[in-house]
Amino acid sequence: TYTVGQSTLASDSAFYVCLVSHANQNPTTTSGYWKVNVPLGAIGNINAPLLDMPLKNSLAMKAGIGSATFTRASTATYIDRYGVLKTAAIDEPRFEKEGYLNEGASTNLLTYSEQFDNVIWNKSGVTISANTTDVLDPYGTNLADKFITTASTTQKLIYQAYTFASGTTYTSSCFVKYKDIPYFEINFGIDAFADTGRGAIFDIVNGTVHLTETGVSATIKALGNGWFRCSATATADASILSAATFQGNSGGTTFRSQIVGDGIIGWYSFGAQLEALPFATSYIPTVASAVTRSADYLSVTRANNFPDAQSNVDGFSIAFYYDIKGLLAGNQYLWALRVATTDVVCGYITNIGSIRNICVNAYGTIGNSISITEYLSNRLVQIQSNTLMTEYADGIIIDSDSNPSGTLGITTNTLSILYIGTSVVGSPMYGHISNFRIYDKALTATEVALV
Repeated sequence: TYTVGQSTLASDSAFYVCLVSHANQNPTTTSGYWKVNVPLGAIGNINAPLLDMPLKNSLAMKAGIGSATFTRASTATYIDRYGVLKTAAIDEPRFEKEGYLNEGASTNLLTYSEQFDNVIWNKSGVTISANTTDVLDPYGTNLADKFITTASTTQKLIYQAYTFASGTTYTSSCFVKYKDIPYFEINFGIDAFADTGRGAIFDIVNGTVHLTETGVSATIKALGNGWFRCSATATADASILSAATFQGNSGGTTFRSQIVGDGIIGWYSFGAQLEALPFATSYIPTVASAVTRSADYLSVTRANNFPDAQSNVDGFSIAFYYDIKGLLAGNQYLWALRVATTDVVCGYITNIGSIRNICVNAYGTIGNSISITEYLSNRLVQIQSNTLMTEYADGIIIDSDSNPSGTLGITTNTLSILYIGTSVVGSPMYGHISNFRIYDKALTATEVALV
């Protein structure tokens, strides 16, 4: 706790602070205080954006003209800030604890994703009690299934056959809750994924990835009420019928382990998913056929929310918090400003061959040598002046480059729509955005540190 002196705050834009133990110090002098420089002009600039969208629980603007437009042609699920699985209606935006959730399209390739007792699921060494009332499912209802191991030494699993495509990367995921068996495994069979198979083992008591086989990446995310969402990712070696498999595991270093069952011990599962993506996206329920979730599109009008560059010699800055679920081949757009069907100014993450950048593009690109794996979750500020493009992550400059055109390169009054988290002509990001702000000036390094 600190007390603040007041003697020269207005004249030199600094605070004087002392510890509470020295609270008897004369607050009208600066002797014995620590001086903390905080430029008042910088504070004023960062508190006056043209557009300010917190994107924490709504599309409301703290500053800006008009209102946001959001569309998505399908329903979609999300995890609310309390760890509960929820469903959003068509054209309803989703907000998780990290902020606004933006995703491109994806398809759950597995059918009967919540009905593990259905005959489409092949079973070994388990019996299934559907819609158990023992626990609440991730929705807070009773749609989860209870898996009980049989008294045998066979593998305890269910699987659904699927023909994988060679060279395609897949992610398999499932909601799991501990009952008696502390380890759970997701694997892709063996036929399409080399002779040894591809699997990941999860500790569903402590919420950690226990072990992965070569060529597999894995994540585990805690929800509410003891549920975890586990996911494993691997690339198919051959185009052949194989399987998406979910099973109990005995722990240790043994994949596809032979658990000794007893008719009592088991686990709870809900919501299986298989996607042709290198990461898991939000859960997509299915019944008799695969289901596709449509892409999210969030936009605001350009007029008065983004500076008219020809008459604005001070440049512009865009600041926001973001995270992405993982890398895709090509561009993932964080924002894009458009003239008709062309992206004139945009910020994106690109992963094309050896080019792995976070970029701001306005008649020029910066970031040609940046390792983007370091910047998958950040406070990002992208700035353009008449002569320089600059980019900061968490207040630290990560790259800058001269603007090849020598001007801002934007034609006044022809820009129409500002997209957030997406672009109509390019790939959207899969992740979260919050505290999205646009300034009609190129922020200084001091101001960036305070944004």
